[in-house]
Amino acid sequence: MEAWLEGKEAKAYLKSISGYSIALGAVVGALITGIDSLFSIFVESITIAAMTNVYPSPWQGFLASFYGGINEEIAMRLFFVTLLVWLFHRIKRTKDGKPTDLAMWLAVTMAAILFGIGHLPFAVTVTSLTP
Repeated sequence: MEAWLEGKEAKAYLKSISGYSIALGAVVGALITGIDSLFSIFVESITIAAMTNVYPSPWQGFLASFYGGINEEIAMRLFFVTLLVWLFHRIKRTKDGKPTDLAMWLAVTMAAILFGIGHLPFAVTVTSLTP
């Protein structure tokens, strides 16, 4: 996107990193699946579908999977983190007018904590909360 905005050719760069990106995505996906399987042995949970006996059709489940990945990420990462960085920037900035590294870290950390807190009500419906 940066190359496109600067009027540079991005096709060669995208081609050079696409294989690495796909491989890394597959490895991380496999790790997450493995870790989830490992911990599901120790955690007894009941899904919302099992509690209500309502199972969405495959196409509804597929479409619903994009909600969290797109809507929540855009809302939290794009808008909320940007808002926090902007607020911290108003308080303190570097000599060249950019936000400080501390502002960036605080914004991302605060957004992540709020994101987690926002998911606690659903977590309680699936499993019991522990320290």
